[in-house]
Amino acid sequence: MASVATLTSKRGGNRGAVTRLIAKISDIIADAAMDRDRKIYELNKKLEDLHDKIKVVETLDSEIVDLLPAADMEAEMSNAGTTNAVAYDARDAAEFTLKTLMDEKAAEVAAAAAADAAAAAAANPNPPAPTVTPTINVTTATDSSHLPKFNLPEFDGNILLWNAFWDVFEVEVHLKTKYSNATKFNFLNSRLSSDAKALLLGLVPSNDNYTVAVDLLKKRFGQPAKIIMAHMRALTSLPNPGTDRVSLRKFVDCLESHIRGLKALNKKPDSYGDLLVCILLDKLSADLRRNLARQSDAAEWDLDTLRKSLLKEIEILEDSESSLTHPSSFKQPQKLNVLFSGATSSAREFSNRKLLCPFCSGVHWPTDCDVAITVEARYEIAKVKNLCFNCLRSHPVGDCPSKFRCRKCHHAHHTSLHKAE
Repeated sequence: MASVATLTSKRGGNRGAVTRLIAKISDIIADAAMDRDRKIYELNKKLEDLHDKIKVVETLDSEIVDLLPAADMEAEMSNAGTTNAVAYDARDAAEFTLKTLMDEKAAEVAAAAAADAAAAAAANPNPPAPTVTPTINVTTATDSSHLPKFNLPEFDGNILLWNAFWDVFEVEVHLKTKYSNATKFNFLNSRLSSDAKALLLGLVPSNDNYTVAVDLLKKRFGQPAKIIMAHMRALTSLPNPGTDRVSLRKFVDCLESHIRGLKALNKKPDSYGDLLVCILLDKLSADLRRNLARQSDAAEWDLDTLRKSLLKEIEILEDSESSLTHPSSFKQPQKLNVLFSGATSSAREFSNRKLLCPFCSGVHWPTDCDVAITVEARYEIAKVKNLCFNCLRSHPVGDCPSKFRCRKCHHAHHTSLHKAE
C-alpha cells in the first residue's frame, strides 16, 4: 500500500496537470484568431482531459484521507475541497463557453437552411406536384418530428440504470425507421443528464453522430462486466437494516433488485450466493438473526433460504402492526402538540427509523452519540465502516452527493465530526 507521502506527491503532480489544462483552456477561449469550429474541437478535447485528471485527483484525495489519523482528517478534507473548488469552477465556465459556441453554430446552420429553402421557393413559386408512388407505406412516411408522446426515462450516468434506460429507448426510438438518425440524436440527448450528457459534449446533431453517440454510451455504461461489478459492489455496500418493518423492507427490496439485475446478465445466485450470505448475515442485528433462525430448520444458511426467511420476517412484522390498529381501538383525534406532549407510536416508529446512529446503531442523532463520545473515536468508527465523512453514508467522500456541510464551521464533514478549536 502506498504511503501518505507517495500519494501526496502523486496528487501534486496531477494537480499541476489540472492547472496547466485550465491555463490552456483559457488560452483557447481568449484566442480571437482561432475559428469557431477549431475552438469547439480544442475545447472539447481539453475538457475531456480535464475531467479525467480531476477524477484522478479526487481518487487520490480519498486514498490520502483513508490513511490519515483522525485528528488530521478535517484539515486535509477542507484543504482538498478548497483546491478542488477552483478546478470545478474553471471546468464549469469552460463547459458553458463550449455550449454557447455550439448553440451559436447550430443557430447559424438552421438559419442558413431556412434561407436556402426560402430562396428555392422564390426561384420556383409553382413547383410541379410530386409523383405519388402507390407502394409507399403510410406508416414509414410519418413525420420524423413525431416523437413518443409519453415521457421516456432519463439516464444520468448511473451504470446500474443503463439497461433499463436503453431497453425502453431502443424499442421506442432507436429501432423506429420513421425517425432520422439526427432526430434520434436530439431525442437521445434530451433524455441524458449529468455524466451521461457530458460524455456527448462536442457532438453536433447529425445522422453520423447518432451512431457515434450510441457507441460512446454503450462503451462507457453498457459493458456487462462493469454492470455486474457495480451490482456486486452495491450488494456488499447495502446499509445495515434495523429491526422495524420499513427498514427491513427497504433492505430486502434493494437486495432483490440487485439479484434480479445480475440474473438479467446471466449471473446466477449459485456463483456468488455463499459469499453473499456471509456478508448479509454480518449486516443483520443479533436480534434479527435470532428471529430468522427460529423460522428455519436448515443447519446452514444458503441465499435462497435467507431471502425467504427475511420475507417471512417482514410478513410477521406486518401482521403484528395490523393487530395494533384494530378499528375498536380508534379514538377521536385530539389536538396535541407532539413537540411537547409526546408522539404517537407510529410517529415514534418513524422517528426511530430516521435517527439510527451510524456509530453505535442506537436511536439518536449522531451528534448525541454517548458510545462514541470523542471526535477521534467517531472518525475511527467511520473509517472502519467505510462511511463518508460528509454524510455518514456508505460511499467514498469524493462521490458524496450531499450539499450539506458542518453546521458549526461549514466545512466538508458531518457536524458530529466537528472538532472544536
